[in-house]
Amino acid sequence: CGGLQAGSWAKVCAMLEDIARSWQTYSGPLQSLRNRSRKLSIGISLMIKAGIWTAAFVTASDQLSKLMILAIVMQPPRVIEITAFFNLVLVWNRGVSFGMLQSDSIWGPILLGVVTVGIIVLLFFWLREARTRLSVIALGLVIGGALGNLIDRILHQAVVDFLDFH
Repeated sequence: CGGLQAGSWAKVCAMLEDIARSWQTYSGPLQSLRNRSRKLSIGISLMIKAGIWTAAFVTASDQLSKLMILAIVMQPPRVIEITAFFNLVLVWNRGVSFGMLQSDSIWGPILLGVVTVGIIVLLFFWLREARTRLSVIALGLVIGGALGNLIDRILHQAVVDFLDFH
């Protein structure tokens, strides 16, 4: 209000200064909601990062284990009996789970690769909406496994499988 302090202007200036002070120190429900919203958005971004890091770790572990199986363990390819119910056996899975939808066509790996990319995208959107650590880690594990299989389909036109539970 500057130098205008005479009469009714002084009252208006005092009232405006009071309003300005009250807005600066306001901590009512609206401000509390804004603070919670900021915390929630920060928490969600950290959750998404945790899911992405989980997926990255699983993808790297998947590819490293398959590299070791192909380059070292299965040279030459054979059945390695670990227990009465578990063997290591090299299998090139050109289909989906348990070898279903296998095809020798060039379009099989391409179609399954495209479907895998679509599933990964949908899982990522689901990850963005996840609210618990358990769901974030679970989605990260599934995304990481899907990415590992997608890399296999790109590199080998099949998924490298080697765990045989029977």
